[in-house]
Amino acid sequence: MRAALFESFNQPYVVKDVPVPTELHPYQMLLRTGAAGFCHTDELIRTGGMPVSLKHDLIGGHEPAGTVVDLGEDAAKYGWHIGQRVGALGYMGYCGTCPDCKDGRLNYCTKLSDGGFLGMSCQGVFSEYCLVDYRSAVELPDTMSFVEAAPLFCAGATMYNAILTAKQPQGAILGIVGLGALGHLGVQFAKSMGYVVVGVDARDEPIELAKSLKLAPHLCLDAREGVESATKAIAALNPEKPFPGLDACIVATDWIPSFQYGLDILTRHGTLIVVGQPAEKIPFHFSDLIFKDITVKGSLLASPENCKALIEHVALHPVEIKVKTYKLDDVTEMVHDLHQPGMKGKFVVEFEQTQVL
Repeated sequence: MRAALFESFNQPYVVKDVPVPTELHPYQMLLRTGAAGFCHTDELIRTGGMPVSLKHDLIGGHEPAGTVVDLGEDAAKYGWHIGQRVGALGYMGYCGTCPDCKDGRLNYCTKLSDGGFLGMSCQGVFSEYCLVDYRSAVELPDTMSFVEAAPLFCAGATMYNAILTAKQPQGAILGIVGLGALGHLGVQFAKSMGYVVVGVDARDEPIELAKSLKLAPHLCLDAREGVESATKAIAALNPEKPFPGLDACIVATDWIPSFQYGLDILTRHGTLIVVGQPAEKIPFHFSDLIFKDITVKGSLLASPENCKALIEHVALHPVEIKVKTYKLDDVTEMVHDLHQPGMKGKFVVEFEQTQVL
């Protein structure tokens, strides 16, 4: 099979032939890859910004969607079957014994065995066939294409979980700072879940994309216009609110000033959800936390259970997953495009469905 690998940090992916996996652990499924999303985390991994011990050439990618072509013993036992259309989160080898696994928080498993995370500590999914953990997998509705589905298994799952982590009642004002690959999905999830949604960016292209969506934010703010202007616009969404500002704010970008901006437009007693992964430390002043009684929380990928709920939710609502597709041989172009100022939406590697084992 053909796959895109990186052989050393900060070097381009290399597309070459590698063997199709033939020995499956009991919990694994082999997919004929239909599509694989390209994530900011993939770029952090490739450039050495994540804790990766590169012991061998590593296939990149961790957002797969495809068709089941082979099954491990446990996967077959629990009802998965050849021919099923699935997507999968990047976790491989849940231990099942740590406190988080026992509490159903599989996404926080501390002892991922015989694997780890796709494209980081085990082989990823930028390949014509890929291995996934059946416990990370979700069956896809026939109405959802692989290209649409793949981004939901990291970018989508991350934003969906962040909204749940904010723990706000319907009707609350929820802001999303950063309207790129994650943010353009998050504003649609939040609006279809009953929130008053404020989208924020400092780039023209993502702002225009968000405004064009069927589930567009109730309010789009240009961060370049400053906090005072933003605060007035947010206050107008609910003039009866005792303290103006967002009830919760999800920061879905790694641009450091975005975190302070998010704090500045929060209401008193509001919640800031950290999703962006900047290389630098995020600075917070004690006065924001203490005198405004702000809660700051991080949010990881959704659990498999919540990811299943996300797929069902997207199937029922007019969520638009804006993508730009690339062929496997074009991964270098894809990496280049990720760093362009006008970048918007989600990038996806699309595979031909003619390959056979």
